[in-house]
This record gives sequence, C-alpha cells and structure tokens, in this order.
Amino acid sequence: MKDLLVAIIKRLGNILSINFKKYDKKLPYIITAFITSVIVIVGINVFIELTEDLKSKYLASYDSLISKTIVSYRTPALTEYFIFMTNLGDTWGYVIVFVLCNLIFYSVFRSWKYVAELSLVMILALSSDLILKKIINRARPDVKHLVAVNTSSYPSGHAMLAMSFY
Repeated sequence: MKDLLVAIIKRLGNILSINFKKYDKKLPYIITAFITSVIVIVGINVFIELTEDLKSKYLASYDSLISKTIVSYRTPALTEYFIFMTNLGDTWGYVIVFVLCNLIFYSVFRSWKYVAELSLVMILALSSDLILKKIINRARPDVKHLVAVNTSSYPSGHAMLAMSFY
C-alpha cells in the first residue's frame, strides 16, 4: 500500500511538474504537498471515525474477555519479562536507542540527513500519538496493571512509536 501511495505521489508530481513548469518551478511541489496533506488528514479522520464506531458495549465485553484470558497465563517469569519490555519501550528506552541510532547514522553516513529524518519521524509519531489519545480518550481496561500508566489506552503509544522508529 505504501509503495502504491509513493508511486501515485511521484506520478502526480511528474504530471504537475510537466504542466506547470512554465509558471513556477516550485508550484508542482506546493500542489503535491497540498494533495498529500489532504490525503493524510482524510486518513486520520477515517481512522478516528472507525475508532468512534468501535466504542460500544460489545467492545467493552471483548476487552474484558481478552484481559481475563491474558491474566490467566500470568507467571512471575513472564511478569518480569513484560515489565522489562515495557520499560525498554518507555521514554528512557527510546531516548537511549534514539541517541545511539543517531550517533551511528552520523558516524557511518557522515550526514545529518539521516539524523534529521529519524528525528522528524519520531517527533511526528509522538505528536500524532498525543493528539489521537486526546481525541479518542479510550480508558484502559479495568484489570490489575503491572505498571502504572496515566495515559489513555488507545492508540498504543508503544506500538505507534515502535512502528515509526523501526
């Protein structure tokens, strides 16, 4: 899907570049950026609408069933493992890995381009997560938590940041 979207955007950029080159060299890029922004905004709205549709008693009972099933498999070893994984994917884990990756990017490629790209992606992912959490505001399931978390449960910050980072 991503490759198709990139191909469409490149093709659109080429078409616009050919048709509007005589007017302004930057115009095709401005139009492409505008169309891309519209696609992103529409995508976010569709995501929010689908999420709103899922807020129901049915979903709450489904959450409860999943939570009970997962709790039934708890062991001290698994608990320690998942606490470690949660902390690894928490703020300090990302800061450490982010700094290490940026040091490696700069030392290997000798360019700030990759450092800037990773930084921009992480800033956009974190911002998107915070904004979507405020808009959706879905409470965490009512089960005993291993780690105290004060944010909404959905969308998952761990999943969003991990997907963006890796």
